[in-house]
Amino acid sequence: MRSDDRGIAAMQPGDSWPGGGYIELAVMRVDDVFLTRRLGQSLLRGSEPGMGAWRSMGIRLPSGAVAELIAHDAEPDAGFTVRIDSQSDPRIALQEILHGLGLGAEQIIWSSIDINWMQCAAK
Repeated sequence: MRSDDRGIAAMQPGDSWPGGGYIELAVMRVDDVFLTRRLGQSLLRGSEPGMGAWRSMGIRLPSGAVAELIAHDAEPDAGFTVRIDSQSDPRIALQEILHGLGLGAEQIIWSSIDINWMQCAAK
């Protein structure tokens, strides 16, 4: 696991969801190169029946929450889907992910929560 000055850390393969599952929180406009450079670890690669080839990275947030950033090769320009542990607070997790990656709310393509509060707080 590599940590950085913002408290976000890449996780090793095989770690499980502490709450037993995940929820899809957001889709972010980032690419493989950005994530690899930012977190100092290569993306994992695999294939999922019905979804095809994917690339992903697990991360641990400053709060201890676990998240996964995953993209499917069938949708090369779709960005990375953010999955968080089902027991995590979505607002806190999204704030920590954006801060930890050095991103703003404008990099969010879609979110399962209202992000207008984030844009107001940034002004």
